[in-house]
Amino acid sequence: MAAATTIAIAGIGLAANGAKAFSAHKRKGDLEDELNNYERQELVNAHKNRRVSTVGSDIMQDQSSRTTATMVDALRQGGIRGIFGGLPKVQAYNNKTSMDMRNYLDAQQIGIDKDYAVDEMRLRQIRENRDNQNIAGLSSGIDAANQDMWSGITGAANSLGSLAGGMSPKGDTGGAGASTSNPFSDYKINANDYSLNY
Repeated sequence: MAAATTIAIAGIGLAANGAKAFSAHKRKGDLEDELNNYERQELVNAHKNRRVSTVGSDIMQDQSSRTTATMVDALRQGGIRGIFGGLPKVQAYNNKTSMDMRNYLDAQQIGIDKDYAVDEMRLRQIRENRDNQNIAGLSSGIDAANQDMWSGITGAANSLGSLAGGMSPKGDTGGAGASTSNPFSDYKINANDYSLNY
């Protein structure tokens, strides 16, 4: 009677631990596949499509054109001397206006480039933090599945030992002389020494 109970318990333990080891091995494989195929997250820079505004420079150009036309009309009324004497001033005014417009546009582009670079640094930090957290989570899951797998294998080996002990001739006698010793009890499995690859 005791031997039958031992065999039944050992059989249940063997099945349960075998299922645990198989399930953990499958979970470990799935997590390893997910880790190997991990895709880093793409984040879009807020300044990617930002462009230089020409509204201000267009206004400056219009004002410059009107001012130049007014100056030229005034020079015409002054005759030849007025035209020759005032023409360099008109040219200097146009040159200054062109330089102001160029500086205005350049300042905008510099600002956009700076903002873009700052946002890229911010996005890089976010990506690295998220990737590190996700990869650490997958690695922890793989370690936990590996421990569960080896726990199941060890439990199955112990159950197999109990099963073998329950089926031995001594185990059939029952009573005080019955032996339910586990022939595998001295055998220790180190999960770091083996790996299952299917």
